[in-house]
Amino acid sequence: MPKIFRKRWFRVLSVLLLIVLVIAILHWPAPVKIIISHDTTRITGPVNSDGTINYVAAINEEFGKGVTAENNAAIILLRAFGPEFLEAETRDKVLEILEIDPLPEDGDYFVSLDDYEEDHPASEQDAVVAVFATTTKHLDVNVAAKTAATAPASQPADDEEYLCMRLAKTIEQPWSAKEYPMIAGWLKVNEKPLLVVAAAVKRPRYYMPLVSQSDPPRVLDTLWPSFSTIKNVAKTLTARAMLRFKAGDIEGAWADLMTARRLARLINQDPTLVGRLVGMSIEAIGCAGTNTMATSGKLSAGQAMAFLEDLKSLPPLSDVVEAIDREERFLMLDIVMMMYSGGDSAISATPGVLKGTLVRSAIDWNEVLRVFNHWHDRFVEAHRKPTFAARKKALAVVDTDIEKLMDKTRGAGAIARIIIYKIAGHPMRKRFSRMIANLLMSTLMPTFSRVSEIHSDVLMRMEISKLAMALVVYKAEKGNYPDKLEALAPALLKTIPQDVFIDKPLKYERREAGYLLYSVGPNTKDDGGSDDSDADYDDIPARAEK
Repeated sequence: MPKIFRKRWFRVLSVLLLIVLVIAILHWPAPVKIIISHDTTRITGPVNSDGTINYVAAINEEFGKGVTAENNAAIILLRAFGPEFLEAETRDKVLEILEIDPLPEDGDYFVSLDDYEEDHPASEQDAVVAVFATTTKHLDVNVAAKTAATAPASQPADDEEYLCMRLAKTIEQPWSAKEYPMIAGWLKVNEKPLLVVAAAVKRPRYYMPLVSQSDPPRVLDTLWPSFSTIKNVAKTLTARAMLRFKAGDIEGAWADLMTARRLARLINQDPTLVGRLVGMSIEAIGCAGTNTMATSGKLSAGQAMAFLEDLKSLPPLSDVVEAIDREERFLMLDIVMMMYSGGDSAISATPGVLKGTLVRSAIDWNEVLRVFNHWHDRFVEAHRKPTFAARKKALAVVDTDIEKLMDKTRGAGAIARIIIYKIAGHPMRKRFSRMIANLLMSTLMPTFSRVSEIHSDVLMRMEISKLAMALVVYKAEKGNYPDKLEALAPALLKTIPQDVFIDKPLKYERREAGYLLYSVGPNTKDDGGSDDSDADYDDIPARAEK
């Protein structure tokens, strides 16, 4: 094509694009205000000055009901964790809401294993263990001397993986200070903060307010407390329980396990999904320690009966669906409102194509809110199915539908439809807004399918730990373990739980002097009681050899 014709085509194309732009601007619909209603904002207040909902205040109001300075465990836990538990940017505001004085920078606060290892090189550990052994009532007083004679001249480098491995060993099985001197020293350093935690779990409520730095407040930029610290405290309690159990301090070991399991229930009150998952993780750790004690053959009849009553008195864990239905939903709706208002805090959450004021004003954000609510409703409905199989099936359908939706929002065809709907203005505004909503939803909405498995897994571990302790009591009274679990009810347990994963009886069989009890786990396959993750086995077992 001659150069002159190329220039003419370029001019023609430029004019056409200009015409399209003028048409788009002329047909650009006026912005639509957010409608405060159940199907859009889900709640009706409190309302910010820009017409959006203050979800941060709503969450705090709901989960802070009935909380006082006398019943809130969070206030005491802060004394154990120290100021670093809270993010520096919001620390003062959190303390103000809780009505407590600023925490001193230095104090007897919980020390993480990483920090302890950094301050205590291997050459100092023998001395630490010697002090630990001679000042702890139930430890072998000869441990220090034995350690000096048998400890290796040098130890491998203490990288993070190595530390985690050693900590895992001390949580999973009884151990001695001689076997893991660094862990023993670490526990000794944390005696005072663990006493504070033990006092905190006697309180019934846990409320740590959410604080946003934005104006208006936004859920997305609320800074959570250090949940990793809480989980590490639970591991510390469980490790000390196993140390005490090895040394014959059965009552002390049980006290530590119950502290960990009560801590799990407190953290499980947190409004966030992350907080509730941490609570469930702590409960799983406590259940494992309970099973270790129950299947050891070392508990007396009186101890086993008292421990069983303790387990039956534990309150249930909070329903994880509540966090999905409330805090997670509010988080997503709040992100939509950030995009609607176009404030500075919306920049990081908004796709590039929506950052312009003109484009945002063309969207009916009420339609976007309705789409997000629709998918949250589907997740909540699926999670509330009565059986694990029904939940799994329903969640799979939701995931598949979201994947199909994602496919529709990709490619040139989807982009072309968005442009056409946009240019059309008012007549196609709803379709345009819904396409944008689907694009945002498929990009931002997390999947909650795995949460159902985790929740069911932990609930099953709780039931098995009670059954394991009831079996100890039965054997102490009858001389042998029962042939069937039904023998435990109603004298020891009101009912015998089913395997939640298959809605059938749990697997149980007598084995010589012991037994094997297990659930088939989330894969719903009978793996013979094996929980070897390397082989993709996920049964949830309790085994007694005597």
